[in-house]
Parts: sequence; structure tokens; C-alpha cells
Amino acid sequence: MSTKAIHGRFGEVYVADDMIAEISAFTINETADTAEATAMGDTAASYRLGVTRGDGTITAYWDAVGDGHQDTLVVGDCTTLLLYPAGRTGGDLGCDAAVSSKPEITAKCWITGKTMNVSMGDIVSCDFTFTLEGPLVEAPYSP
Repeated sequence: MSTKAIHGRFGEVYVADDMIAEISAFTINETADTAEATAMGDTAASYRLGVTRGDGTITAYWDAVGDGHQDTLVVGDCTTLLLYPAGRTGGDLGCDAAVSSKPEITAKCWITGKTMNVSMGDIVSCDFTFTLEGPLVEAPYSP
């Protein structure tokens, strides 16, 4: 096992200085468009890179009281998410000195959906989907 691995239990998501409460998972997907540039007579396909794009999902236990800032994730709004895979307020990067700071991922994005999941025997949860508006920015978190 890598000594640089980070446990997901510390992940946090913020909008500005407001931590979104009850997060249980988040995903970020990045892709790049390609266009085929293979000419007749070529023996192997070739491609040219197009634009990059991305999207993601935030899963949280539903904040029934309304004080966990989930209300800042409004479908149709453009916002900036700050995602911390190793947490911002807590967490443990382990004892490997090579991992000396926590990563911060900044994602300017459109909130494109909200799904409430209600099932007998389970805790009510919400999935928030987003589409990137521009590139992700990854840097060490600096308080």
C-alpha cells in the first residue's frame, strides 16, 4: 500500500467559507474530446486533442434542518466549489513527509441537478450534480 494514500473519510466540500454538511462522497470526472485524424492509407488511427470538460457529483445526507449550507447548491446557479480530498479542517496525511500539505481542488461550475433519495431503511440523501465551467485548479491548501 502506498504511504502517500489518503483516506476518503476526511473529504470536505465548501462554497466560499461555508462547509457543505453531511457529505458522504464526491466525484470529479475530467475528459478531453478527440477528433480522428486518420487519413486513407494509414495503418493505424491517429487523433487530435480537442477541448477538455468535466463534471461531478456530491452525495450528502439530507440536511433537514437547513443549517448545513446544502441550500447554497441551487440548480441553475454558477458557483465555485472548493473540494478537499484530505479535508480542510481535520484529517491525517499519515507519517510520510513527502505528503506535506493537503490538496485543494477549485472547480468553477454550474449546479445541474439535485436528486433526493428516500428509501425505507436508509438515511435520506441528496445527490448534487455539477458541470465544470473551465478547468479544475489543483493546489496545496493554504489557510
